[in-house]
Amino acid sequence: MCMLFVLLTAVAMLSYRGGSRINPTYPRYSFVHNFFSDLGLARSYSGEPNAGPGALFLVALTGAGSGLALFFVAFGGFFVHSVYARVAGVLGTLAGVFAGVCFIGVAWCPADRFMDWHVRFVLWAFQAFPVAVLLYVLAS
Repeated sequence: MCMLFVLLTAVAMLSYRGGSRINPTYPRYSFVHNFFSDLGLARSYSGEPNAGPGALFLVALTGAGSGLALFFVAFGGFFVHSVYARVAGVLGTLAGVFAGVCFIGVAWCPADRFMDWHVRFVLWAFQAFPVAVLLYVLAS
């Protein structure tokens, strides 16, 4: 699953039509000038349609979010040695699944069409993930 994510996003980066918020005339994707989410735009900053890279980004991030959610569901079962561990483990699982669902939301809400939701999903995903990890640490 990880290799598929890397492959799909690499192909999306190579086929991105260019441009960034800072420099719309830049000819390709740039790690320095583009956000990762720019790969999912409906139209690149250069004004070109971005259907190919956008579809690859959608599939890659939907798969990553799904895999993350499934990981947290499976991993939560390890914390059964006490009531405290079970509670922290369940809360960690809920936070982790929420993070995975939010990454899927990032994929399905391109920033140029649904900026408010896109930003919410990004923030929620990156806030929920460390909470899940912290709860798992407390449960161990």
